[in-house]
Amino acid sequence: MAIIIKSHKDTLLIDSTIGINYNSGNVLQGEKDMYERIVRDCEASSLTWYMWYDKTFNIPYGGQNEIQIDFLLICQEGAIIVEVKGGIIELIRGFFYYSYKGVLREMSRTPFKQAHDYKWALLNNGILNKDQIFVDYVCAFPHSTLDISRDSSQINLSHKLWNKLDQDSDNSFADFCLSVIRKNKRSKRIISKTELQSIVNSLAPSIEDRYKYSLTSLREVLDWLQIDNLSILEGLRKNPRILIEGGPGTGKTTLAKVIANTTSAEFTQINATVAGKKDMEAVIKEAQQNLGMYGKKTILFIDEINCVSETLAPTMLQFLQCKTFGN
Repeated sequence: MAIIIKSHKDTLLIDSTIGINYNSGNVLQGEKDMYERIVRDCEASSLTWYMWYDKTFNIPYGGQNEIQIDFLLICQEGAIIVEVKGGIIELIRGFFYYSYKGVLREMSRTPFKQAHDYKWALLNNGILNKDQIFVDYVCAFPHSTLDISRDSSQINLSHKLWNKLDQDSDNSFADFCLSVIRKNKRSKRIISKTELQSIVNSLAPSIEDRYKYSLTSLREVLDWLQIDNLSILEGLRKNPRILIEGGPGTGKTTLAKVIANTTSAEFTQINATVAGKKDMEAVIKEAQQNLGMYGKKTILFIDEINCVSETLAPTMLQFLQCKTFGN
């Protein structure tokens, strides 16, 4: 039916940046070849697939603070993590090696164990919910004819391996992923399109979900959307005091109320043109009670702050510079 690509790099479409190592600038041919194959086969599939490429999640894994998944594919039957290893791959007594011109370089971890750990990192950190969608993994060696089932020291995971023989054939990578899902999934349940969309939406970056997304990935998404407000959103999140400027009816008060509501804070409003020292002291007293008795912060919205009187200004500054409002 279709493949919907959810990942983009900087302001360019993913097609122009796929397979680029951003540290060295070299092309990762394995990822580039798999991207083209995934797109072609998923477009010809009877299901709609969602794909994320080079997806970074800020979640703990193996002593690291983040994981980076080559490809994440999701459809109504389940989710598949795709770990790609380009070039010639050798397997010797249970250890995986890159082979180049007769020189072997051992991988720091086996690709299957890496993909397996990524799966549980997503599930254990609540990125994906196993009660909502089945999650599995595969490995793709598009340039290697390696058959891992021949190594007796390795658990037979050959049904999860896509190799050069598959890459050069008319086999469908989408069907291959479905075969893995169907082989390992206990239930035959297929989630609804509404449930699928909800899962896809949950993977969309937000300022509050910082444990899921790095600041870099947020900037990449906003750059692609041509939105230049990350610094504003970051300011809303970090600063105890903000200045909202705009003409009448532009939503300044509404924005303050929304922030108060989403942070479960008490909302109090005064107008600087008419409020006096006693009004400010009453607001402060109530804010102190809310914080001390209920642990509830107060958001004080000061309208027309540019018109604050000389008598009110010292009192206002005195309390705004301390922790009275749970800053």
